[in-house]
Amino acid sequence: NVHLAEGIRRMREGQVIRNSGFDGQYGTISAFTAQERDEIVNGVRLVVVRKPKGDLDDPKPEADVRKTSEPEEDSGVVRFNAAQKKAIEAGPEPVLVIAGPGTGKTQTLMGRIKHLLECGTRARRILSLTFTRKAAEEMNERMRKMLGDDEVLPRADTLHALALEYWASAFDHDPIILNEETARRVFARANPELNGAKLKSAWESISLSRETMEPMSEGPAEILANYTRQKDQYNLVDYTDLLEFWLSELKSDKYVRTFTHVLVDEVQDLSPLQLAIVQRLAGDDGEGLFAIGDPDQSIYGFRGAAGDVANRFRAFWENLIQITLEDNYRSAQGILDASASVLENPPELKAHREYEAEIQLFSAPDSNREASWIAERVKQLIGATSHSLVDAGEVGTLSPGDIAVLVRFKALIGPIEAMLKRQGIPCSVPEAESFWHDPRVEVLLGAARRMLGFAEDADDEVPEVPEKVIARGPLGLSAYLTDMPPFDQLFWESKAFRDMVKGYKEHGGWSGLLNWIHMQNDLDQVRNKAEKVRIMSMHAAKGLEFEAAFLAGLDDGIVPFAGPDILTGKISGDGPLVQEDTEEERRLLYVGMTRAKRNLYLSHAAKRPLYGRTLMLPVSRFLKNLPEGVKKSAMVARKVQKEKKISLLDM
Repeated sequence: NVHLAEGIRRMREGQVIRNSGFDGQYGTISAFTAQERDEIVNGVRLVVVRKPKGDLDDPKPEADVRKTSEPEEDSGVVRFNAAQKKAIEAGPEPVLVIAGPGTGKTQTLMGRIKHLLECGTRARRILSLTFTRKAAEEMNERMRKMLGDDEVLPRADTLHALALEYWASAFDHDPIILNEETARRVFARANPELNGAKLKSAWESISLSRETMEPMSEGPAEILANYTRQKDQYNLVDYTDLLEFWLSELKSDKYVRTFTHVLVDEVQDLSPLQLAIVQRLAGDDGEGLFAIGDPDQSIYGFRGAAGDVANRFRAFWENLIQITLEDNYRSAQGILDASASVLENPPELKAHREYEAEIQLFSAPDSNREASWIAERVKQLIGATSHSLVDAGEVGTLSPGDIAVLVRFKALIGPIEAMLKRQGIPCSVPEAESFWHDPRVEVLLGAARRMLGFAEDADDEVPEVPEKVIARGPLGLSAYLTDMPPFDQLFWESKAFRDMVKGYKEHGGWSGLLNWIHMQNDLDQVRNKAEKVRIMSMHAAKGLEFEAAFLAGLDDGIVPFAGPDILTGKISGDGPLVQEDTEEERRLLYVGMTRAKRNLYLSHAAKRPLYGRTLMLPVSRFLKNLPEGVKKSAMVARKVQKEKKISLLDM
């Protein structure tokens, strides 16, 4: 038997995979990786590749965390399944495609574009709407690869970017765009009678009403009018202003339909205001509309996302064609089944790839031990021992870029990041790595905001710099502030400063740079490549996939999140939630779990310090119906009277 012979050879030569034991769990030694074992079981002949010895410091190509779960390609030709082919060729009536996680959504979109072009539609008549700018860039890359560098590409962009472009063309100048934080400050200044909880409540309710297009009573309408006057005085706009203006123009007689085909990605995340714009772009008959998304992955209700797009679209167009994609090209069936168990009405997804899944639920006595468990498991996955990441002669089955740690909100990231770094595991927090998050870059941007007339409260700490110096751009500031604290030569040579200089040049000055920054989304940053374990929020992970995903902090009250009151002790984690909130929290957990291809690790801590309090919460109620195949374990802290040691018990 060739496989037996190869296994004996590896054992004799010491070419084995050692997984160290920990937390009451025995270590293992394997001759084959999990992928090799699956291929052997499924009848695939093992191709022997003798790897050289190495360690984690060896340079490796960067891992691409973008979506790759697509139908198979044969000699460059994509093979679509029957449902995808039906969706690609459907129409001319409006089409809604329900595409669950890993069902080849992006490839289906690309197939639709290619089909339209082959049928004679001109590229300039096709518009593809994406949820983020990064997704639009990726779509442009795919279209360029599919059509060639010399071909005219269909337009791919976000609704906000298109609305800004329309505004600029209508007024012959760009407005100054407020990010959400700055918009809140302008709102507060326009309504000085509001403070504290009243200010926060007014901002959130008015913002939601604008996105959902719900009428306001006289009081909130007056507060909004004050805010609008304040913005108009300084030529300021927020994100919703751009959409509201564009919609009003689309409703007017001045609008001439430019696009005959409108494709919409992640349609479940659009708000009623955004859907109204899509409706106008598609026209009264809806012909040419092709929308794709998944209501089970609708996780932006707090921003006004509609979610129930099928019913809304049918209200617009009775002849709507609805098609469902059910073949999953990403995850093992075990992961799909475990993920489905957290939903009330789960979809029936069928795994296309036949391989085994490893799924574990771990309960720790505290968050420090939870983080330690995650670090140990990560080291196992990348082939390191618990003693050293550089275990001579061993190369792991996964690279750090194949792994992600996902949490409910960003405050949970810090302890996990610290533990991974302490254990020598390369990791990153992509949502916080943009150059404008560098504290010293923020100071320079504050000087620019002050010159442009819309400084934030934090900009009071910006050193006094003559406007003529600021007007010279980042290089002018570097010459003026050379050795003035907090600046030094290392900063002026840093990547953050170089990126700011590049952005300043590319976007035509301070106003263009600030507008570009404000149009960026933290979700864009997580789609970049990195050969590191990535730690991010579940919201940010949407649309990405990893060989292994850890979902940490699955305490009841955190998932589902019971709101800020749980952090103040006003309510306990097992209290009731609003039904809509509960369902969205279920969908968020579902999104997180379906990022994993083969390995899924869920964890909970009985005690967790957070925002100055110590939370003591049970495991999430959503995990009560996990399938039997999920391995459950726990670490129990037990005091020994004399030695005062902690014993570990594997439940």
